[in-house]
Amino acid sequence: MMLRTFSVIAMSMTLLMSQLAHAGLFIDRTRVIVVAGSSSAFDIGNDTQAPYAMQAWVTDPEGNEPGRNVQVSPSFSMIAEDSKQPLRLVSFAKESKQEQLYYLYVQEIPPKAEAAKSESLMQIALRYKIKVFVRPESISEGRRGAENQLVAKYTSTGLELKNPTPYYFALTQFEIGKKVYHNDEMGLFKPFSTVEIDSVSNHADEINISYLSDRGGLRTTLIKAE
Repeated sequence: MMLRTFSVIAMSMTLLMSQLAHAGLFIDRTRVIVVAGSSSAFDIGNDTQAPYAMQAWVTDPEGNEPGRNVQVSPSFSMIAEDSKQPLRLVSFAKESKQEQLYYLYVQEIPPKAEAAKSESLMQIALRYKIKVFVRPESISEGRRGAENQLVAKYTSTGLELKNPTPYYFALTQFEIGKKVYHNDEMGLFKPFSTVEIDSVSNHADEINISYLSDRGGLRTTLIKAE
């Protein structure tokens, strides 16, 4: 009886998956760097055999419009089948002392399903959310390897990790000895901020930090710990 029930569930899932429409648009990155006063462009692709519409907009972390700090163009476009569409982010932000975070949203709009198929077809319309970092021109040259400036200090409850730089960091994990630690706050480590990490029991003179570069590649670095 249990085997029969499992077979029915598996068959139902297979039928459901076969009825799902293929998501049409794809983006090859999770973050975009825009130097203040300039622009940055990348492609959005459509790998299906049907045209897809695309709507794009930018907000700050609270969901508010960013004004002239960063704008996206085009905000609406049709992307032909099996083709790409360039999307450009332009920043008119004034000079500041640190990076600013925004979010780019890209909503795909699939073509309307044929009437004969619509009753048995579930369409999926994905919405992408991409981090946008507006970087002041005055600090852009100092970004490479800035993770080396992280300051680590052991405390009575764990570890204190300080970011003394004007940059956002994306730390994926850190390793002390042979033990690996994770912390959600490090995934979006704000400029000039400190993260308190509890339950760090083992101490070592050096900490191995893993992080994502501007292009999203995984990198590692060793920092001294006090």
